[in-house]
Amino acid sequence: MKQIILEFYPYLGWAGSLIILLSSLVAALAYRGRDGERYSITRHFISELGEIGVSRLAWVFNGGLLLGSFLLLLMMPGVGLSLDSASGYIGSALGMIAATACLFVGVFPLNQLKPHSIAATT
Repeated sequence: MKQIILEFYPYLGWAGSLIILLSSLVAALAYRGRDGERYSITRHFISELGEIGVSRLAWVFNGGLLLGSFLLLLMMPGVGLSLDSASGYIGSALGMIAATACLFVGVFPLNQLKPHSIAATT
């Protein structure tokens, strides 16, 4: 099992990262805010791309976070195993926490402010 994890974890990392990146870019290109403005990284929070009722492609952004974060969550044990050190295992555990929090940002979009804020600040 360890060998399988070590063989495939880099692919999970690449796939998860690319899914989150592409879903964010697609949602950003289609975004029109409440006043019809285009998405700007300097004027908007990234979470606004997942705001249901405002972002036309919120489902793309939120779905991308769900899928991409799940893949990153699966990847993190491989990071710890490949480093095979105390700091590697601690980093792997912290990465799993971050990936889980990212997943919950997709589950609780900006419309659900309280749980969204907890997930986003984790």
